Amino acid sequence: MRMVRGFYNEQNNMVNVIHYDTNHIISLDCGKWEQGLRTTPNSQGKMDALAIEDPVEYVRMMLGGEMQVWLDALDDISVW
Repeated sequence: MRMVRGFYNEQNNMVNVIHYDTNHIISLDCGKWEQGLRTTPNSQGKMDALAIEDPVEYVRMMLGGEMQVWLDALDDISVW
């Protein structure tokens, strides 16, 4: 069974993910990782909510290079 837990640390604006099976901890400084991303107030709010509500998915998207694509999709009004 894969045991993974993530949490957002609001004191230092970091997301931490612990993988208990392999005893690895990943800590991302959200400010540094988000520096180069293009956001709007809407997409910034959604990204902040993702870091707080689902930190494992936040880290997966950041490390996988998918965050900008997701943010662009949130801001694309042509779909509506």
